[in-house]
Amino acid sequence: MYGGFVNRSSRDVIGAAPAQGCEQTGVTGGANRHPGFADDSQGNFVKFAILLPEQPSKRRDIRILSTVLPVIEMATRVVTAPGGLLQNLRIEIDHRDTQCSSTYGALGAFDIFLKRKPDVFFGPICDYVIAPIARYSSVWGIPLITTGGLNEAFSLKAPNYRTLTRMIGNYQAFGLMMREMHRHYNWTIQAYLYHEWDEKSGRGFTDCSMAITSINRAIGGNETSTGTFDEETAKYADYLRLLRNIEKRARIIAM
Repeated sequence: MYGGFVNRSSRDVIGAAPAQGCEQTGVTGGANRHPGFADDSQGNFVKFAILLPEQPSKRRDIRILSTVLPVIEMATRVVTAPGGLLQNLRIEIDHRDTQCSSTYGALGAFDIFLKRKPDVFFGPICDYVIAPIARYSSVWGIPLITTGGLNEAFSLKAPNYRTLTRMIGNYQAFGLMMREMHRHYNWTIQAYLYHEWDEKSGRGFTDCSMAITSINRAIGGNETSTGTFDEETAKYADYLRLLRNIEKRARIIAM
């Protein structure tokens, strides 16, 4: 029944030597083996690869290694215990700190893959890290499960994201919901006020920005105004100025 999860061929180490350049901070990580894992020549095993940041990229985001990894380890002990759902399998857990970086996240994925091909990736959660690793996973034939990836570009499964599974909704669905709300109340003029980083910061687009893009694409044709701020640096006076400017152009404001 669970044969599809068993990684028989990956017992052969793909790379005998450590991947060059993967010993730097943020890429190294440890494999967490259960007792008896020293000998992989007997029985079947499954390898989990956990790709998450050690530090949250956003305030109040608890999807980090220190909170997720212990839960997966606890679940692993339960399902592999006598009478458990996977009692005949052994589970190996390896993890890397992605730093929410498309560079270090991808290096971490390659480091795990070269040591021994994993059966599944849990994470990453940051869109700019998901994109390259999901493409590699599609080529490697490895499922990637994430609670991130809300950007509607990830809905295009072929050819790049065939093995990507998102355990949450997406901005496209949010945009369709907003479209129906606008139609119901006959809103034709609206404004958007949202958090956006300075382009010179090199941090890409914020989640708010990507959500607003999906809303605009779904609604289409309506008259819109936008105002942006950096929530890390904006002051009370900045918010007041934005609101006073927007109130002259729209009555409905989405934040």
